[in-house]
Parts: sequence; C-alpha cells; structure tokens
Amino acid sequence: MWFKSINDRLKKLNCFDYTVVKLCVFTFTLILVKFWPDLVSLDWYWYALVFAVTYGYLIARVFGK
Repeated sequence: MWFKSINDRLKKLNCFDYTVVKLCVFTFTLILVKFWPDLVSLDWYWYALVFAVTYGYLIARVFGK
C-alpha cells in the first residue's frame, strides 16, 4: 500500500538526511511564527504539553513492543 512505499523510501535515509529534515521543520516553524505571531503568544505550559505528548509517543514507539 501507500505507507509501505513511504517506509521503503525512508529506509534509504541516513543520519545526515534526518538532520536535514529536522532543519527543514525548524525553518518551517520559524516561517509560521513570522506570519502568525499569535502562535507564540501561548503560555509556556502549552508548549511543554505538546512536547511531552510527542516525546512520550516517540519513546513508546522506539522502546515499545
């Protein structure tokens, strides 16, 4: 299916490629903040909550069954 094709392509990536993906996401986030300043007007704990949920998900995927 479609996801299998994507997974096969992701297996070809190396550490440098993942670093480039992170840089692209970071840059896109800066662009969002530039054009949507209300995004950074949230209280700090909302960002901490989003981080905790996404980090917990990743840890569960990496170390889970």
